[in-house]
Amino acid sequence: MAGEQLCSRCHSDIVEKAEEHSRHSLGSEGSSCVACHMPRTVSGIKATMRDHSLAVPVPENTVDYGIPNACNLCHEERSPQWAADNIQAWFGNLEDRPDAMKLRRRAAAFSVAQYGEPAGLDPLLEIVRNVDEPFLMRATAAGYLRAYPGPRALDGLRDALADPHPLVRAIVPLSIVAHPEGRTLLNDLVSQLSDPSYSVRINTAFAFTSLGIGRAEGTLGEHLRNAQDEYIEHLKLYTDSDADQSNRGTVLALRGEFEEAIRAYQIALRLNPEHADARFGLGVALLQTGARAEAVREFEKLLDQNPDYPGLKAVLAQLGSGDNR
Repeated sequence: MAGEQLCSRCHSDIVEKAEEHSRHSLGSEGSSCVACHMPRTVSGIKATMRDHSLAVPVPENTVDYGIPNACNLCHEERSPQWAADNIQAWFGNLEDRPDAMKLRRRAAAFSVAQYGEPAGLDPLLEIVRNVDEPFLMRATAAGYLRAYPGPRALDGLRDALADPHPLVRAIVPLSIVAHPEGRTLLNDLVSQLSDPSYSVRINTAFAFTSLGIGRAEGTLGEHLRNAQDEYIEHLKLYTDSDADQSNRGTVLALRGEFEEAIRAYQIALRLNPEHADARFGLGVALLQTGARAEAVREFEKLLDQNPDYPGLKAVLAQLGSGDNR
């Protein structure tokens, strides 16, 4: 759809007064809907693309956080503060611009959260619990909470398990696994094994695997096995990924299916002979099948490749092998 026709279908009142709304003369780049609300600020490998979040310009975020704004894409010779001063003169201070304030809060949260700074916790919790925030923002906040130790971040992750959007619920198990005290939420994760969303179920199966849990009794065991089955089938799609095949081996080994685990680990090592976790897992699985000599060979290969691999020297000592390196 050419020009501003698409925008005018919902915002005809603004398009009809484009000069007044944009403070730019009609026909100029500054009066274009997409120039202001879909600026080319998303960098790809081959092109810089338009931002499809349909946001208002917030040059204050450029001043404080270095986030690009539409104004300075045209007015390159001007400073971000100049752009912020003009926006404030036209539309008011940040507190008077609700849409800008939403972007301001997100910028404040994510700009410090990416470094795990303590100041990021409160705004992250505000975003993750606010269903009026877009689901992508809530999911991003849930992802960052993994870096914040302590009960407040854990409470935020627990609340996010009940988020109405599956993407948010799918991120939470990954954050719980990565959180230093995430194991304390293990009981809260149980219900996610039978979540209506496939992504939530397989991510929860991954979480249980990462926590070293492969089997359980009763209804929990049934739900865990069903989610693991889906996760294993998912991993089978990535036959060119040593990490995914190693993960598949780990799930199978935790379930006691050691022959299948051995095959998965061997695929991973064909793809990447230096994949340390796959080689250690292969050694453990071989031991479980009684192939002690083969297991020792794998552990000794790993000792040559990665002498500091956690627990390796202790295993070799128990097996009466190794050269005390």
